[in-house]
Amino acid sequence: MAFPVTVDSCGTLVTFEAAPGRMVVHDINMADMAFALGLQDRMVGVTGISGWYKTSAEFDERRGDIPELAPKYPTMENLVAAEPDLFFAGWYYGMRPGGEVTPETLEAQGIKTLVLTESCIHLDQDRPAASMDLLFDDTLRLGKVFGKEAEARALVDDWTSKLEAIRQSVPEGEATRVFLYDSGEDQPFTAGKYAITTAMIEAAGGTNVTGDMETSWGRTSWEAVAAANPEFLILLDYQGGDGAEGLLAFLKAHPVMSQTDAVKNERYVTLRYEELTPGPANIDAIGKIAKALSRSLTGAYGEAGPTPIDRIVVDLRLPRALLAVMVGAGLGVVGCLLQTVTRNDLADPFLFGLSSGAAAGAVLVITVTGDVLGIWTLPIAAFVGGMLASAIVLVLVARLRDQGPARLILAGLAVSFLFMAVTNYLVFAGDQRAAHSVLFWTLGGLGLARWDLLPIALAGAVVIFVFAQVSYRRLDALLAGDDTARTLGVNVDAMRRITFLVCAFATAAFVSITGVIGFVGLMVPHLARGFVGPMHKGLIIMSAIIGACLLLASDIAARTLLMPQELPIGIVTTALGAVFVLGLLRRL
Repeated sequence: MAFPVTVDSCGTLVTFEAAPGRMVVHDINMADMAFALGLQDRMVGVTGISGWYKTSAEFDERRGDIPELAPKYPTMENLVAAEPDLFFAGWYYGMRPGGEVTPETLEAQGIKTLVLTESCIHLDQDRPAASMDLLFDDTLRLGKVFGKEAEARALVDDWTSKLEAIRQSVPEGEATRVFLYDSGEDQPFTAGKYAITTAMIEAAGGTNVTGDMETSWGRTSWEAVAAANPEFLILLDYQGGDGAEGLLAFLKAHPVMSQTDAVKNERYVTLRYEELTPGPANIDAIGKIAKALSRSLTGAYGEAGPTPIDRIVVDLRLPRALLAVMVGAGLGVVGCLLQTVTRNDLADPFLFGLSSGAAAGAVLVITVTGDVLGIWTLPIAAFVGGMLASAIVLVLVARLRDQGPARLILAGLAVSFLFMAVTNYLVFAGDQRAAHSVLFWTLGGLGLARWDLLPIALAGAVVIFVFAQVSYRRLDALLAGDDTARTLGVNVDAMRRITFLVCAFATAAFVSITGVIGFVGLMVPHLARGFVGPMHKGLIIMSAIIGACLLLASDIAARTLLMPQELPIGIVTTALGAVFVLGLLRRL
């Protein structure tokens, strides 16, 4: 084959004057693609393998002595040190938009980039729906770059022949409804319209119930999945923790997913990561799916049952609405109390390290310990983390001679930063699913709402509301200042510590189920004062009412704005908070 050759890489034309001799490949699926073309002698390294996956003996044999430059995402230093002339990777397959390693930053170092076509959707929304051409075209393109067009064409022809044989074996009739479960408990992480997995499911005789999501891989809601009543499951096995068995166990315990045909009748197949991302393993994986679907059609897994629509209302929407009311009311009252005892109109329930501690506890479970206590593991870990952060703040303040509100806020900020560092490290050190799961704890959501967890939120709401009602006279005294409050018989320092501790308990209870929902505790007291004034007897009740309404409305918006995907509720409340703070700024 004559050089130079020019190929398209996510809309950018890349010209090669000669075949690359020092390629670095990211991820196991793209490495398999290179191995299939016999390019091992042109590879000086791989990245993103051992940090996330357990490789097969066949992969290790084909890889040979090719070094791994980075166990996860490579840094620019990792790549430059290997002196490559080509990096074969993708967006969120080794590169992040705006990150350190991109085609532009690599070009400045004299390194060309081939971008995995499936990942182009992250920068170019005008892409066709997924098809098996995602695999075929990338293989042909790689063969062209290395002067192995004949070998690449032979591979694609063989795959096409096998794929046609599989399609011929698929019985005629309505496509089986299939749900791919990658990870996530609050919201499932799964394949959308632009993921090759959707094309694989269709080739095997199924239809992806999340195939209308305008993304390649993303999060949706359990309600949307359950409403589609999948008849068959694909469980993605990362060979870590409980693996696919853990995913199935979670679905069986889920109040609504357990009623879907697929879960009730245990119709599923387990596949590895490299089988569901663009690579040579896709073809055999389609065969596995088709064979499993064919077995399910014979009734080998049991009989289909009624759709779970009725359970969606009772077991998803109703507990979710009640959770929104309880948490919204509780956060509103917590914000009211904290703004009073700190004499800071911008005080928020999450200003004192509570949210950071709870998030760290939850992420520790996600990335390290696993569900050692079953479905209660995450809420318990988040609650313990939040209370631990609060205890540290109280210990720090107790050691100071001046225990005023300014020092309380500074101690809270310090503890918050500490636990944020712990959380970031756990995400960095964990597998790639951690980033998807931790999003819930940092941005908040009501996706974990279940009847058996509502008592936790109820306990937090009752404790904070009863305490506030019992203490409203002392809180009113604090409005006049510390000296006046002491004159009226209030132990100001003790009142401040007790209030903080009760607020910490309530907030930790809320965060253990919802994650961090910001700005509710900041906005609600200001809105309530506009109706009833600053005196706490009426202010507490009004804060609870407005908080409940605000969070309930925010959740409805989060669920409906991007259907079938679901926004984290923290995005909605943060947007409202930004507008609210701008309004406060204009009043100054």
